Amino acid sequence: MNTTRRRVTLPEYIVLGVAFVWGVLVIVGAGTMPLYSGESIKTTYDPVTGTSATSATTVSATLVGQNGGYAYIIAALPLVAVTVIALAMALRDPRRGTPPVAWIVLGLFGAFNLLAMLTVGVFFLPVTACLLAACIIRQLRRTTEQLAASRQALQPDEV
Repeated sequence: MNTTRRRVTLPEYIVLGVAFVWGVLVIVGAGTMPLYSGESIKTTYDPVTGTSATSATTVSATLVGQNGGYAYIIAALPLVAVTVIALAMALRDPRRGTPPVAWIVLGLFGAFNLLAMLTVGVFFLPVTACLLAACIIRQLRRTTEQLAASRQALQPDEV
């Protein structure tokens, strides 16, 4: 009988992988996708002819273009959260459930999402959902293993 246990199961790999890919897309999008847009209106008056001319210009800027290179630090937070939680799960025995550090990082990242909801927080929601799913999958795995062990202990030995 094979007694080795996988540290991270396929469902955990999938949701952590989706979170990682989304985190990379957030970083790429911070430098390439226009997040801010507006319109600049300029009116000029010619005193000689007594006429005025109005011109409108549409302006757009990326997160990095508007806020500078520090925006990459904010955009990298989802990848930091994914990396910390994935490492914590990989290093902890799955029979012990989700590591406390994973729940703490998830809670802090979720709180950051709420605070940043009007700007970039909405782009981090898929990562938060995937991290929550990974933590719940790990915890459910522990619970089902404990239930199976207790059922096996309650069954009489067969001869």
